[in-house]
Amino acid sequence: MTGISYASNLEKMFHVPVVGEIPTGFPKPTAPEMSLFPDMIGETIAIAIVAWVLNIGIAEILAKKHDQEIDADQELVALGSAHVFGSFFSCFPGCNALARSLVQENMGGVTQLAGLFSCTIVLVVMLWLGPLLYALPNSVLAAIILVCLKGMYLQYYDLKLLWSVSKLDWLVWLVTWLAVCLTDVDIGLGIGVTFNLLTLIARTQLAPAAALAQAGRSEVYRDSELYEKLSEPDDVKVFKFTGPLYYTNKLRFKSKLAVLTGVEPKAIKKRIKKQAKRKLKVSEDSSWSDSGRSFSKPCIVIDCSAISDVDLIGAKTLIGVVQDYAAVDVSVVLAVCLEHVFKQLQRLRTSGMTMFSDSIFFPTVHDAVTSSYPQHKEVPLTVMHDQAGAVSEVAAAENGIKGRRKQENEKNTSSNIEKEKGANERGVISTTNKYEDDETHLYM
Repeated sequence: MTGISYASNLEKMFHVPVVGEIPTGFPKPTAPEMSLFPDMIGETIAIAIVAWVLNIGIAEILAKKHDQEIDADQELVALGSAHVFGSFFSCFPGCNALARSLVQENMGGVTQLAGLFSCTIVLVVMLWLGPLLYALPNSVLAAIILVCLKGMYLQYYDLKLLWSVSKLDWLVWLVTWLAVCLTDVDIGLGIGVTFNLLTLIARTQLAPAAALAQAGRSEVYRDSELYEKLSEPDDVKVFKFTGPLYYTNKLRFKSKLAVLTGVEPKAIKKRIKKQAKRKLKVSEDSSWSDSGRSFSKPCIVIDCSAISDVDLIGAKTLIGVVQDYAAVDVSVVLAVCLEHVFKQLQRLRTSGMTMFSDSIFFPTVHDAVTSSYPQHKEVPLTVMHDQAGAVSEVAAAENGIKGRRKQENEKNTSSNIEKEKGANERGVISTTNKYEDDETHLYM
């Protein structure tokens, strides 16, 4: 294309923009112009974000293809070192190109030697072949850039998948794209990052919670809505909250706890007050109702294994729940607290803001559940067993019956053998006596 442009003189005849003169050789190393920093700080941040995302994305694609692992920190150090060195020679910011990387990978380039050959070609162009590209039209360079960005344009097809998987991720993509198109790259990326942070806050606000049930007689407790053949221990509710607990989602934590366990302290207090007004003794009806069943002094186990972090308000919320439920005769214990969550609660008690006993903490959910039955060492047998457990119990019973029958048969067989042996011995003795009598008679 450069030859056609030069031969037809497209620049002068048709006013086609061309590359123009390309200086050869290396520029002298000079320190970056510090006075330009205030004017370029916005663009540099945008370029750094885009370059970082593209480098890590392409590296992950190729690493997955070759079953390799990448170190994101090492990639960032390498990229930053290259830019710091290139800044003394007026170099443009470096970044991966998906098209060229895939072409090199398909041609078998898997080591740094392939990059060395590419750098050698660029070096030859910079030192000697630069003037030959004077007549190259700028439109050709634009076409090269569009081809390199083909993979990015095809990401529009991911919108349908994002919508079906995560509507929040779809919304982040759409907001960032619109912001870049309507404003500028640096402003659009800033809007996209800010909006993404807001979605993270929304995710914590909508943290999921679940009521857990026991898998047979095991010590495993899972979400009763996701798994079948689970049984809920009598008089015990196991509650699990997934996500950090802090001031913005404490109300959701309390409401989910009341809904999934069926125990609302405020409602119980109101009922007790109504009973007092009717001059009834509280002890005559001090149970709470859950789906038509009544329990006296239930226990609630909060599985804290998925509570990743708590702030001061979150720690107060946990202890406040324990105290609020204890006021209406409902025991609440905490199981599987993470180390930093446990230390945060201990610091809260040390500071004197609240008081609680160490007996509310348990290392596992099963320990917390079994502690609700002090008269038994394990969960009561009233808990429903799964089908496999029932089959194993029947098999064990049948084996026991067969074993007892076998012992009885062996005992009867041994007794019969002893009887026959005794009878044979008596027969031999009588026969011998008979022979002795006959011999005596003959001699007489």
